[in-house]
Amino acid sequence: THFVSTRLSSEARRGSIMDAAIELFAGRGFRGTTTSALAKAAGITEAILYRHFRSKKQLFMGAVEQVLATVDQEVERQLASHEHPAQALSGLLIYFQNELRRHPQFGELTYSVANELRDPEMRALYLRYQDRILSRIEDAIRGWERDGYVRSSVDARAAAWLILGAHQTLTLMQKCDRLDEIRPEHVRAFVSAFLVEGEKNG
Repeated sequence: THFVSTRLSSEARRGSIMDAAIELFAGRGFRGTTTSALAKAAGITEAILYRHFRSKKQLFMGAVEQVLATVDQEVERQLASHEHPAQALSGLLIYFQNELRRHPQFGELTYSVANELRDPEMRALYLRYQDRILSRIEDAIRGWERDGYVRSSVDARAAAWLILGAHQTLTLMQKCDRLDEIRPEHVRAFVSAFLVEGEKNG
């Protein structure tokens, strides 16, 4: 019992360090964030920080992976929860907007990692999740084509890139206090241009 309690305490500590890291890396970037600042934000010493993470880079990659994994899981959930493309993409918009309102640092962290993509390890991590999310969206579009919702002339890969890119656009809108200028009905109206006749009111 004592062992389990100690382990849970260690996991809680790692969680608090990760929360502080996401906040700092999002605001200052990888290079602008020091281990001393990370330790201070987490309320610990640098020695304790290094007990949990062997380097600043490992902590940064852990923060990025946590955010990307969360997005990946929600994209999968939204696409699986709605049969009609207009409903699925409206659901994704609502999710992205709500997350940016609650955790604006999640979007900003995406821009922070973009500055570090020359590093092979960081690039491999980012591309693994980017390609996974992109493939999920592309597969959904192809499925909508097969089911007769989306016109076959739509290029699924290109459309998937545009949908994924909307996340970065919403991050910029949030930073400019314009996040509410796009609403679900706008998404449904836009998507209707690519739907087969008779499916535009889904």
